[in-house]
Amino acid sequence: NGKILTEWSKTKKNFNLKVEIPCNTTAKIYLPAEDAALVKESKKEASKIKNIKFLEMENGYAVYNIGSGKYSFTSKTRS
Repeated sequence: NGKILTEWSKTKKNFNLKVEIPCNTTAKIYLPAEDAALVKESKKEASKIKNIKFLEMENGYAVYNIGSGKYSFTSKTRS
């Protein structure tokens, strides 16, 4: 049990998402992105990080399943 916390911002070319998922919980997140390879979590390619699983690209969004923890995502977007 616990709250899922989020904070996001957008610049001309980047979308930034900070998210906290409580213990023993998973979440599906959608990040606007041109390509999943351009999605970073703490400056590392998101799909290569433990507890982050890339699921698919869907209508301009990279879809991930993430486990409990604190994350800081950045994705490259079209302006």
